[in-house]
Amino acid sequence: MLKRSILLLSFALLSFGQVRHFDFTKPILGPDDKPLMTGIPTAQIPMTYGELFRSVLNAPADEDKQKPLLERAAWSTKLFDLGQKVYGNKDCVLSLDEQKLLKDRVASFLGNGVTNVILARVAKLLDPGGESEAKPASK
Repeated sequence: MLKRSILLLSFALLSFGQVRHFDFTKPILGPDDKPLMTGIPTAQIPMTYGELFRSVLNAPADEDKQKPLLERAAWSTKLFDLGQKVYGNKDCVLSLDEQKLLKDRVASFLGNGVTNVILARVAKLLDPGGESEAKPASK
């Protein structure tokens, strides 16, 4: 009975998607492989993935404003919680759905051509099939 339960639990976890570990304290590198900087001109600091993701998750997108109030409140809570989860997290475990949400959110805010380097770095970090800085989660 115990073996069957373990087998069913393992199958259920696999069917919900792969989880992976990320270090969101790393700076986002520019085209010259130097950290992109943020902040006021007299106090520049490297922009991290966690800061970027928290910013785009907490900023209201046009499509968010079109949702009914209760749905928008639930969606905003989900985005806020994910933003808190990734900000400053050196060992953040994300599901594939969370990874996709982050990519989609960054693309919706930064998809204007000026920020292709950020989109490329985010895609490289989060894309499970591409070159990634993430480590597969231990089972």
